[in-house]
This record gives sequence, structure tokens and C-alpha cells, in this order.
Amino acid sequence: MNPTDLRSFSYRMSATRLGDITYLPEEPSPHAFIGAHEVIQQRLDRLPPELAADIRAHPRDLYIRMAVETAAHLAAWPPHGVPQWFDALPEAYRREAERQYAIHATEDPNIALGFPYTRLGGYVVDLDERGMLGQAYHLFRLQRLNFIRQLAWLTQPVLPQDAHDIYPARYEHNRLSHVEDVAAVANLLGHGLGLSETEVRTLTLAAMTHDARTPAGGDTTKLLDRDYFDEDKHYGELLARDGVADFLREFGIDAAFLTATVQGEGLLGTLLDLADKTAYLSRDAASFHYRFRNELADCPEGQAVHDLLIKRPDVCAAWRCAEVRGGKLVLRDPEALAEMLRLRALLFRSLYFHPGARYTEWIVSHIVLRHLVKSGEIRKEDLLEWNDQELDLHVQRYTNFGLGSVFGDPVYEGFDDEASAEARRTELLADNENCVTIERLPAKIGSGTKFLVLGPRKRKPLPLAEAYPELAAPVDALARVVQPYRLYWVPTDSLPGRLRKFFADT
Repeated sequence: MNPTDLRSFSYRMSATRLGDITYLPEEPSPHAFIGAHEVIQQRLDRLPPELAADIRAHPRDLYIRMAVETAAHLAAWPPHGVPQWFDALPEAYRREAERQYAIHATEDPNIALGFPYTRLGGYVVDLDERGMLGQAYHLFRLQRLNFIRQLAWLTQPVLPQDAHDIYPARYEHNRLSHVEDVAAVANLLGHGLGLSETEVRTLTLAAMTHDARTPAGGDTTKLLDRDYFDEDKHYGELLARDGVADFLREFGIDAAFLTATVQGEGLLGTLLDLADKTAYLSRDAASFHYRFRNELADCPEGQAVHDLLIKRPDVCAAWRCAEVRGGKLVLRDPEALAEMLRLRALLFRSLYFHPGARYTEWIVSHIVLRHLVKSGEIRKEDLLEWNDQELDLHVQRYTNFGLGSVFGDPVYEGFDDEASAEARRTELLADNENCVTIERLPAKIGSGTKFLVLGPRKRKPLPLAEAYPELAAPVDALARVVQPYRLYWVPTDSLPGRLRKFFADT
């Protein structure tokens, strides 16, 4: 790929392989088919007889699309190469046919059929053991991540007044799909920006393995000991595993350079950061929007997320305007970057830092898991080897209940200062029927407005906050955490009997 191809990459017709990852054509939007059914009926003599007969029998656009998809599917089994009749299709139908052919021509289970809000149509990661990512999958034990939820014990944001009516449902997407998403974006950036082969391999491997040390329970478990469970800080420990040094030599990857990339240093570290944000915002926003779009009338930031996703269906596609200047990542479209960062800040308000979403997470980490680790029933090093299912089995062994049953009526309050939170905690602890804990959040999250963009004058690379303060200001405002002291308590009489004694004892 040439450095200028990133923006046009979404418009390609056919599946494209770059390194160990094959990118599917983007799914055409419904309006792309407007008028195309009339064009295809003028080209029936160039199509297979069976397909032409189906179109003559059902000349409406929806039926034509279904017929083309079916014909492309059949042509891909067994695959003998893209059929020539695809060239006769109007653009929208051809894109759909090429997409369906690519999907059904592969037997690889590591296929992502979509990548929401990114302008990417999905991808296939080749995990053949002869390739780099296939070997990394086994050496770094990435299969474990398939059973670790990306959002851990974050749940649907539940407001106290809804506690009796809404079960705090969790999000299903997992950490393996996340690292594959990050690798797909990073690999594409590396090829599109003209990096050397070694740099592309280093960046893609860093993306694929950057969360390999995630513990069972994910970010919920990390709350027990942020330093011990810091994946980036301890990434170098993974490279000491048997076979990793030989693997890195085989693909010409320097261990120190790889570690520095994971830890966010240099150009590759910045590219990894952009790929990581693109990946988690895409999946988290899609899940949040799909599952809870009708249940957040009292959460204005949640409603703002939904409005933004509808208004900007490409809100996670800032990667398309990336370029390298003077050895640094620069994004040519400041508005695209600002909108992606606004989505991120809104998700912190409405999900990641929402007390109604963190309630179960905090109770699981600071009451259940902390007690089991402190008592020696569970060791922290074991959490680096287990997945979520194994963690739950061990919790059941020692407590007679699973983590899935750890919920009561969510009760929480927010405070501006620690003294007020402690005073309220003391008041609540006077009642022996309450189990109370305090969480202290940072006063502000990193807004991301330090990403470089082309400034309005002389097109000089500048941080977004400096070049376009009017775009950065709303993001920075949303990045401030409201009432960073959160008091969570469990009225033990709201818990099932087998949980009541455990919470009283701890």
C-alpha cells in the first residue's frame, strides 16, 4: 500500500490480504442500492442463467440482493477464484458479492464479520502456525483471552430507582476479539503509512499481544493491585517464556523495540494507542448502543452516545486520516479525531465511570476477590493463568456461590471530597446490616486531545487542544469526573441467604 491509500481503503471492492490479516470489503449501505436494481436488469445476459432467472422472477431490489448473495455464496464453495460475472454487477451488488464470496471462501473461525463505526468491513486473522500471528497465538497463550470479557464486571448502568426492575446485565465481547481488532487496525496503519516490514511486524505483534497478561476477571481484577496487574509495565516478562526469543529472531523483531511499542513509546507506540482506542470504542459503543438504547432516559450522556452514533456512523474511523510527518503520527481531519474523543469521553461518563455500571464491579473486586486473595484462598499469580470461567469455579469452591450471583439492590452516592464520603460511610456502618466501601476515581481522565493534527496556519502539526481549542474544549469538559468519590453499599438483607453471611463476615 502507498501512504495515500488509507482513506480509499474502505472503498475497495475485493478482499485484501496484508500480512497475516485479510480485510473484507465494507458492507454497502442500503442507500447504495438505490437505482442499482434497474442497472442489473440490463446486464442479465452477463450473469449465470440461474441468477438471471431469479432476478427476472423477482425484480425488486431486496430480492435481487438476496439472489446475488446466494449466488456468491454458492460460487465460494468450493472456492475457485472470484467469478468473472462479478464484473457485470453494479458497484453496490458487486461489493456485496465480493464480501459474501470472501466470507464463505474461508473456513477460518477467526473471522470478524463487522467492525462497527470504523469503515472497515471485517477481517480474518490467519492463525496458521507457520505465520507470525499463529505462532504468537500459542506462545503468548492468547486462547485464554477468548474467555475473559473485555468489560469484565462492568454492567448495564442501573439507576437506584430502577434497581428492582432491571437485572445488571454484563457485556459479552471478549478480550481476544479486542486484541484481534487492535491488530487489524495497527497492521493496516503500518502498511498504509509506508512503514518498513520490520516496523509493521513489530506494531502488529505488539497489538496482538499487548493484553496477553490480562488477568482472569479483566479490569475488575486489576482493581485489586493496579501495579501488579499492569499489562504494559510487565510486558517484558512475557518475552522470557520458552520459545519466544527464537520466535522473535525468526521474524526479525527486537524485544526491546517491541516492549517500548507496547509501553507507548515512539511512533509505533502512538499508532498502537490509536488502534487500541479505535478497537475498544468500536465494540463497546456498539454493545452499549444495541443493548441499552431504550433504557437511559435519565442518563443524558448515554443518550448523547446514541445520538452521536446515529449522526456519525464512521465516528471510529479517524485512522483513515493518519499520516506520518517528521517521524510522528499526524491526523489530517481534526473534526474526525474530536468526534472520536468525544465518544470516548461520553462512554466514560455513561459506562466506564458510571456508578450504576461500576457497582457490581466494585463489590466483586473489593469485597469478594480482595477477601479471597487476602485470606490466601486465591493467589494473584493464579489470576494471570486462569480465565473468567476458571476464576468463577474457584470462587464457588471457597464461598459456595458464583460471581454471577453477586448482586443486590445497587445503592451508591457520589461526593466531591473524601471527608464527606468518609462521614457518610461512618454513618452507614453504624447499621450492622450494611457492607460499605468507597472508590476514589481520578479527577480527570486523559482526554486524548494531545494527538497531533494539522494546524489551521501553515498546516503545522500541533496537539488538537492547541490547534483547535474549540474542538478540544467539549472533550476536555467531559473528561472531568463528576463526584470522583463513590460510596457503594450493600444492604445485606437484599442478598440471598448464602451471600449474606459471607458479606457480613468480610
